[in-house]
Amino acid sequence: MEKFNLLIGDNNDNVLSGLEGNDELRGGGGNNTLIGGAGDDVLYGGPGQDRFVFADGWGSDRIYDYEEKAGPGSYTLDFSEILASLEIAALSRYEFLTIRRELPRASVP
Repeated sequence: MEKFNLLIGDNNDNVLSGLEGNDELRGGGGNNTLIGGAGDDVLYGGPGQDRFVFADGWGSDRIYDYEEKAGPGSYTLDFSEILASLEIAALSRYEFLTIRRELPRASVP
């Protein structure tokens, strides 16, 4: 049986970190940090200023954060641990955005 974890935060500033398998993380009301980990995870931030962390080899994670937020910096997507190519597809009720980042290829003389 595949491992599945459901982690639910409260109204404080939560740091939720998924484990192996496909996890669901729900931040709650504070300024949350959500770390999916291995597997294909679903991340819900909540009304605070949330940070979503990603790294190589973690699978495909989805972010759902429907709360209306004011001001810059309401969401932070942290890709600092990603060394491989990166593809992001964002879908809201008004737009679709895809971001791709390819690392420079090493040249051999």
